[in-house]
Amino acid sequence: MADPLTGKIQSFSVPFPPALLSPNDRSHWAKKNTAKKAYQRAVWAMMKDQKVRRMLDDSITLEMTFYPPANYRYDDDNLVARMKYGRDTIASVIGVDDNVFKLAQPVISKAEPPHGRVQITLRPSIVSIEHRGIVT
Repeated sequence: MADPLTGKIQSFSVPFPPALLSPNDRSHWAKKNTAKKAYQRAVWAMMKDQKVRRMLDDSITLEMTFYPPANYRYDDDNLVARMKYGRDTIASVIGVDDNVFKLAQPVISKAEPPHGRVQITLRPSIVSIEHRGIVT
């Protein structure tokens, strides 16, 4: 396995969260639980496919850009709430507790039918920047 990252930005896509994970959804708890587990597995699989690496940073800004499956009017705080189980899975895969995440303002972009996606950028509070020459 690759060494964990420190001070490096990672960017990857995860599936768009299903409507069943919305706090406004009034479905039976068992149906919601099935959707939650399926979403967690899908997030985990996509992160593994994209070779997302573990991180050792103490503070990570979590940026989410939502590309919904249709051109409906989405509520940004509801989309963030739908991503709760996705955030938990992201934290698990990169090896941190989700309390290190500092949430940036979410962005809702144009639709990407038929399934949509969420572009995630993990930006450590201190970023290593490679440079050449002398820095004064």
